[in-house]
Amino acid sequence: MAHKSTGVFRVPVSENGIVPTALNIMLNNDSTHHAVNVLVIVKRSPNTFFPTANELVEISRTVVSLAPNQTTKVVLFTPNFAPEDFLDVVIRGSEDDIEDTLVYSFLADSAGHNLPSTVFNNKDYTFAD
Repeated sequence: MAHKSTGVFRVPVSENGIVPTALNIMLNNDSTHHAVNVLVIVKRSPNTFFPTANELVEISRTVVSLAPNQTTKVVLFTPNFAPEDFLDVVIRGSEDDIEDTLVYSFLADSAGHNLPSTVFNNKDYTFAD
């Protein structure tokens, strides 16, 4: 199964006065075929300092099915994660579906203001098959 990942990133306490309360993950099927059973997985680890280590634990799993040129959004709210936690957003599915599914994710506050340092465009995701 192929996948794309943001890689692990830290949830900031705040940025430009914006306190994160939601992780927004936008998906767009940029193809002419139906993308079925695309998994959107979010993993979390509490903040840790060397030499200790914490495991990334799955906190959310959503199955998404997208028709051609269709868009959807998956949102994960606090208290599923907290400032200083580490998150990893993983998109899994068949290689064709993952290559054709464009992803854009970011942390935002309750008013919808995003934290610029947590914006991940599709090109920022690491692809592996």
